[in-house]
Amino acid sequence: MPSIEISTEELKKLTEMAAMAEWVMTAREKEDQANRKPYLSVLQKVYRKAFEYGFTDLVEHIEDIDEFITPECWKKDSPSGVFLREFEDDLFHQMFISKMVERDLKGQKFNNFTEEFEVRSKLIEKYEKELKSLF
Repeated sequence: MPSIEISTEELKKLTEMAAMAEWVMTAREKEDQANRKPYLSVLQKVYRKAFEYGFTDLVEHIEDIDEFITPECWKKDSPSGVFLREFEDDLFHQMFISKMVERDLKGQKFNNFTEEFEVRSKLIEKYEKELKSLF
């Protein structure tokens, strides 16, 4: 049976990473959850081990369904919470800018890649500045 030796501190980091992975995997509810079950099962193993090692500050056990949750990881000031908020903000800004650039370029024809790249770059820079001024 495969096993991994990690330190207590590494188990704590692994638990936080598992919580972030769970958040990303379950952020959008979809009807077909079957493909997520194997991953959620592995996450539960990580959470169980963390709980057994006393990381009750990160992991809570729900006894009636024998599952583990990580509410502390979602708090805004927790390391994983900070990472996730930064990820959300960056992803939103990138997607927003990308959509704005595509809107502005719709129907335009370019002579070559360099020309298109230069126009795209200028638009990206423009929208990045606009967003920075708002946030």
